[in-house]
Amino acid sequence: VEAETMAWSEGVKVESAGNGSQAIGFIENGDYIMLKGVDFGEGATEFTASVASDGEGGKIELHLDSATGPIIGTATCPVTGGWQEFTEVKGNVSGATGKHDLYLRFSGTDGYLFNVDWWEFKGAGSVEPDPEVLLGDVNADGKITSADMSLAKSGMLKSFADKAAKKAADVDQNSVVDASDIKWFAKYLTGETKDYPEKVAPTTTAPPETTPAPTTTTTPAPVKSNYQYKEIRFHEAPGYYFNNAEHKGRVINESYNGVNGGNKLNVYLPYNYDENKQYNIFYLMHGGGENENTLVAQDDTMIPNMIDHMIEAGEIDPMIVVFPTFNRTQAENFWKEWRQSVVPFVEGKYSTYANKNTTDEGLKASRMHRGYGGFSMGSVSTWGVANNCLDICAYIMPLSGHSYQGMGAVTDAIDRFGLKKGEYFIMCATGSTDIACPNMNPQMEELRNDSHFSEGWDLSKDNFCYMVADGRNHWWGNVRHYVYDILPSFFREGQ
Repeated sequence: VEAETMAWSEGVKVESAGNGSQAIGFIENGDYIMLKGVDFGEGATEFTASVASDGEGGKIELHLDSATGPIIGTATCPVTGGWQEFTEVKGNVSGATGKHDLYLRFSGTDGYLFNVDWWEFKGAGSVEPDPEVLLGDVNADGKITSADMSLAKSGMLKSFADKAAKKAADVDQNSVVDASDIKWFAKYLTGETKDYPEKVAPTTTAPPETTPAPTTTTTPAPVKSNYQYKEIRFHEAPGYYFNNAEHKGRVINESYNGVNGGNKLNVYLPYNYDENKQYNIFYLMHGGGENENTLVAQDDTMIPNMIDHMIEAGEIDPMIVVFPTFNRTQAENFWKEWRQSVVPFVEGKYSTYANKNTTDEGLKASRMHRGYGGFSMGSVSTWGVANNCLDICAYIMPLSGHSYQGMGAVTDAIDRFGLKKGEYFIMCATGSTDIACPNMNPQMEELRNDSHFSEGWDLSKDNFCYMVADGRNHWWGNVRHYVYDILPSFFREGQ
């Protein structure tokens, strides 16, 4: 039920919820809304509400028949960080059967408490009504347009106007609106498809179980992917991708004690980062004369903004991106600090597929969800990771920089770690006028002719790609687009 659908209220006002619906806001201690003639049937057992708070937070008390009548349940509303940053809260309900006037009374400290977008009850054995919708028509105007895609993205990241909107956005009907649904909208609106995707089995909402540390060092085989890979070719990210997105992630500056002494790095967390979810992780290294801050807020980089927009557009799944620095050692030797210090520090603190198991066994078990890339001297460090850490990192992205050790070091690593095709991916790029191009070309030709590699962009069967962007030189303003072109192909196992 939409919160603004009320028969009587005291103190509250209706305002935009920022997702195409209305919410009640300006809620203070003692305010309430009343809904007349609510039929609880044989009994409600649970209450859920969508709330947002940039104020004090508080509680929702559920009273029968008057604002001071019997309390049948409560729900605690936290501070969410914004008046439009909605989250769902739940509370148990007892003693509600038959038809009653329902009062939602709000309590807390002084000042505005929270906003309420919608609420619903669930009863023991009851079935929620399933609204009839046109899949894709999120705003229920009888057609599918870019407005529906925008509402689907907003609802996925915040909340939907109602159950019908959420059902319409879930075009693959797996009970959750996710990046797969957004990708369908993009294909539909560009004319790439006019068909709905095949219905997908519902996704469980249970939290992932913690995986115990493996007792052997055997690298697990990757899960086969049904993902439709797109051709990797140079095209620029839209210009607005480097401006602030509507749904911004956050960047955290971290300090750690590593094998080369104290050092710093930046960690990008996607919008609505959830410690209870597992995230793919990509480490992206700067070039010579730069540092861990270069990629975060420099005019010709702005990588976090680009990642925000890629996630919003459904081009990549929400992921963690780490911006380290090799400035305590040499770029080609940074792999030691990365393996022994950076990865254990970051993945012991943040939620990745390692499940905070940063032993060699744990990192090997999660290697298909870890990538490393870099530009120029950062690419030199990337080859170092490929040569020495391919057993814990499946995805390698060298950009405009050749390997000091040569391609034999890569193939030796593949054999040493006992890896098979489909268990490692080296996706390279540079520009045709880049100073690195003459040194990269012969090394890429070696990989092209080596039996360890199959060149192409379809990672369901290929594991090597070399993209040369015509007329592009040695500059982050070009190279950031290489990241944009390649990163969507990473981490697609099992999709």
